[in-house]
Amino acid sequence: MLFTKDAVFVGTDDGEGHVYAFDLATGKVRWKFRADRGVGTDIVRHASRLFAVSIEDRLLCLELETGLLLWEKRAEADASERLSLGSTPAVGDGTVYFGSVTGTLSAQDIETGETRWETPLGSEVVTSVLLLEDAILAGTEDARIHRADPATGKLERSIDVPEKARGHLVVTPVGSIAAFLGWENDLLVSFDPSLNLQWSSSPPDGSGWSTARPFVLGPWILAGTRAGMIYAVDAAQGTVAWAHDVDPERDWSEDAVRVFGAHDATLFVGTISGTLYAFRMGERTE
Repeated sequence: MLFTKDAVFVGTDDGEGHVYAFDLATGKVRWKFRADRGVGTDIVRHASRLFAVSIEDRLLCLELETGLLLWEKRAEADASERLSLGSTPAVGDGTVYFGSVTGTLSAQDIETGETRWETPLGSEVVTSVLLLEDAILAGTEDARIHRADPATGKLERSIDVPEKARGHLVVTPVGSIAAFLGWENDLLVSFDPSLNLQWSSSPPDGSGWSTARPFVLGPWILAGTRAGMIYAVDAAQGTVAWAHDVDPERDWSEDAVRVFGAHDATLFVGTISGTLYAFRMGERTE
């Protein structure tokens, strides 16, 4: 979800999907925008505009107050048989950076949608696009991570990784980049901004990482598993600082830790089945 001072915005993706704007105080729908079969990415804000990518691989630019479609970017190649489920765009310096299922990384003018550059990566973009101070990063289906110049789109480096990256690329408190690799034999890895591998970490319980993205909390990266465990991994060293069993009495065979959130001294933990936990000072409420 994306929050402003008086509204919350969320995308849905169940057959017929929309981007919704809800009034934060009342929960009433302010507007909704039909987005093909839905939106499988985060919604990103810049000033009075919202950006999201539809499952049909359309980059959408919507007016924040009304939901009016201001412009859209459609891939030139046919993307009808491939679904965009995870390539959240990045926004900065008057530009929207878009990773497509057609295997291209592009830069669009934030006001007009005009393409400034487009770079072929050779395989479907399967991670969020991450904008750094002097680089754009994105991971592709062929188990590679790419670094490009945000001004020109010129590829500066592409590296092979053991398995394809998934979900979000996240900047850590020490300035490195954290990502999950693979769906089965999962790794949590850390790269420096030049894409040099610093460390990798497997789940100590052997069940596989299950969270949608690395979650930064203080000096740690939080990651959850299919066995209902939370591990706090030191961002600098890659070692486990502490671990917590979300619910020791729960049968996790059909469930997994999926998302984290934090507010003040409370950590929120959501599961695939829809159960929400809140932890404060070592205590849990459900």
